[in-house]
Amino acid sequence: MIDTIRTSLQSGMTRDKAIVTAIDFCIKQNVLKEFLSEHYTEVSKMLNWEYDADAEKKAIREEGAEQEREKWQGVVESIVAEKDTALAEKDVENSELRSQLAELQAKLNNQPE
Repeated sequence: MIDTIRTSLQSGMTRDKAIVTAIDFCIKQNVLKEFLSEHYTEVSKMLNWEYDADAEKKAIREEGAEQEREKWQGVVESIVAEKDTALAEKDVENSELRSQLAELQAKLNNQPE
């Protein structure tokens, strides 16, 4: 039914007409014939209220964008963590080098001239 609605919309039919066409098509094809015949107006209103191709496309785009944001957020967090670890290691190395330099300067200062 949704495919029939989409096809009708793509051919330029209004949403209301596309929904009515889809319901009529299903009834003629004996797809949920009894139910659709009995609840024709209710189904039509529900589909008209719920089905909005533009909103559907927007929701799909937003969902995809959110997934991409989450993916890249994880990548960025990983890179930042690696950078922080590397900086911490460099800080330790620099501290050790400063200690060695201080020891050498102390030895130089204590040597007789």
